[in-house]
Amino acid sequence: MSVPEGKLRFVLLRHELPASSARPSHYDLMLERPSDLFTLELCEPLRSDVSQTARELAPHRKVYLDYEGPVSHDRGEVRAVDRGGLTIVAWTESTVEVDLLGDALRGRLTLTREASREGEPAVWRVSFRAS
Repeated sequence: MSVPEGKLRFVLLRHELPASSARPSHYDLMLERPSDLFTLELCEPLRSDVSQTARELAPHRKVYLDYEGPVSHDRGEVRAVDRGGLTIVAWTESTVEVDLLGDALRGRLTLTREASREGEPAVWRVSFRAS
């Protein structure tokens, strides 16, 4: 999908980890911000009207918006499931609402930060409603 210049973007990647990894393979949802990509690790792909919890990962570099292939340091491989534009509806420390306009994902994504223990990665409730 072609995204107009100046428009924010998103990507949903399938991250296949090596068999030797302690973590299972998963999906990385990345939402563009001015400086980086807000990134969440999902167990399942986004589906309309199905919510799930996701772990916040460290912000990623914007190169991942267009990248597919091996991840450095033998951390597996990523391939795009969907990508496209996004429009921010609301973005606070505890709630993120964006409209996704991808090839497959078209609709409202809502993220709500859940309580987490100090020192642990933030956990978010993720829901998507197709339009």
